[in-house]
Amino acid sequence: MKILCMNLNGNKDDILSNEKDNLKCDIYAYQESKYALPEKTRINTVIIGADNIIHKNVNNFKDIWNEYFPWLTFPENYFSEYDYIDVNSKIIFKLINVHLAGFWSEKRHLLEFVLLQRLQQEELQNLNVILVGDFNAQKKYSGKKTSGTLFLEKLENLGFDEKFSTSEENNNLVVPTYYNHEDGVRLDHIYIRCSHDFYNNVEVNYYPAYSDNEMSIECASDHRGIILELN
Repeated sequence: MKILCMNLNGNKDDILSNEKDNLKCDIYAYQESKYALPEKTRINTVIIGADNIIHKNVNNFKDIWNEYFPWLTFPENYFSEYDYIDVNSKIIFKLINVHLAGFWSEKRHLLEFVLLQRLQQEELQNLNVILVGDFNAQKKYSGKKTSGTLFLEKLENLGFDEKFSTSEENNNLVVPTYYNHEDGVRLDHIYIRCSHDFYNNVEVNYYPAYSDNEMSIECASDHRGIILELN
């Protein structure tokens, strides 16, 4: 089971069309995709399954938003949710894909609040949950805290563990997923909260692969994708 989380920078997944045979992912969790919402053309956050069907499902997020912010229009293009069940392999989880707006946006903290409320709902407490997306936030790895550190710590306080590659863990390295000029930062993340041991091993890789001392990403997107493999 392989999942690719990637910000497409306003593209459809045709930017990966020549690579899909090599990637062989079962699920693609996209942010800033051109796959449109019904009757809309806004950039969207979507999940595309192995059946090539677009899975969206934002009802739970919409209900929370309308409960707390009924005077504001729900920004449904920032969330998507998908239930994955494979009876044969016994892999069962809920995949939640998010794109949190930048800190300059008036939506930012409202989106954070709604996501935290959703993750604390009782129906998710006994499920395996995989949370992926472009969080526009980086954890504190050294020095002072960066924008978004406190929010990512709140996710960890809810029992979510961020997944890194073996190389990162062995070499005390954090692979950048975005470059602001030559400053590499990790804005994209994969978190897992397990209620059941539904995998034996977790492997993380990157698309495109990371090269030592690189200062940009050579890809049609301006973000690096994170590939999560569950064995």
